[in-house]
Amino acid sequence: MRLGLNLATIMTTPLPAALEAARAAGFALVELRAPALAGLQPAEVAARMAGAGLQALSVNAVEGFDAPGSGAEEEFRRQAQWAAALGGAQVLVVPVRAAAAAERTDRLQRAAEAVARLEPVARAAGVRMAVEFLGFADSTVRSLAEAAQVAAASPLADLVLDTFHLGLQGGPLPGAPAGRLAIVHLADLRAGVQRGRATDADRCLPGEGSLGIAATLARLAAAGYDGPASVELFDPVLWGQDPLAVAARAFAAADAALPVRGAGAR
Repeated sequence: MRLGLNLATIMTTPLPAALEAARAAGFALVELRAPALAGLQPAEVAARMAGAGLQALSVNAVEGFDAPGSGAEEEFRRQAQWAAALGGAQVLVVPVRAAAAAERTDRLQRAAEAVARLEPVARAAGVRMAVEFLGFADSTVRSLAEAAQVAAASPLADLVLDTFHLGLQGGPLPGAPAGRLAIVHLADLRAGVQRGRATDADRCLPGEGSLGIAATLARLAAAGYDGPASVELFDPVLWGQDPLAVAARAFAAADAALPVRGAGAR
């Protein structure tokens, strides 16, 4: 598995410095945050990444992609253009978080229809999308199996498995990744936090929490997954620290969790 860094982990760091931190830590891949790309030129970002020896894994993210009338298609178009300019990175799509929407009996049908609407946009840009489930109770897509059902609406839709959200679900990992698993997000749950009360701020580095990330990665590897594993945290405390040090800690923690220990490239 090749290791990546989702730049949300060092969210407040300007993009040039964030790329340098990822490079210095040893990451091969980065997941770019769409808001951080505002006002920049694709050629400029592509040149910076090439100079750092980094590959764009994804552009993050079209949030609430399944909300009717939300403008998700136009936002997806913008992010798909960036993904294409950066070498065909995936565009991540994240479901709605709203109690009323999560209680609807047709929530998965609506999400699948939204994926189908995004397909021609993805095809025109020459990129793929990746559906991510959220384990929170107010999410409209809450498990890997549900995400697979939604992604089945388009041949251009893959899946994201986030270890934090898998942990919030509390269920076992399927014997094999359902559908097309393109990215694994690495995040642990801070020790002592109840799963039903967890928020994104309770994400922590692999091995520093209660979820047994190494065992999850071992099961994925046994099931045949050998794709990217990318650290994704949303910890405001880390945002105030030296991004070089945070990226180095993230690489070391992720590398230690891999099924085969070493250089972060298996």
